[in-house]
Amino acid sequence: MYRRCGVPMSDDLLTAVARMDPAARKRALDVIDEMEAEGRRTMQLMPAATDLARWLHGHEIPMAIVTRNTVCMYVCMYVFTRILRPN
Repeated sequence: MYRRCGVPMSDDLLTAVARMDPAARKRALDVIDEMEAEGRRTMQLMPAATDLARWLHGHEIPMAIVTRNTVCMYVCMYVFTRILRPN
């Protein structure tokens, strides 16, 4: 993603994109959107994630999603966590 956006790995991606001229920023944001869409299509839970989430919930340990991803990716991750929560 960094390479395709033209940002060195040593820089913060979103900060660097925000500082780009409008045309470069649009191209970089399009790359980020494309790559996040691919992530949503191919995302899989890690082994034992369901068991861990149920254990945390059963012990009333709060869970949170911390992400810098787009709203679409956040919604996808939120749906995963809702699926893991027992009725």
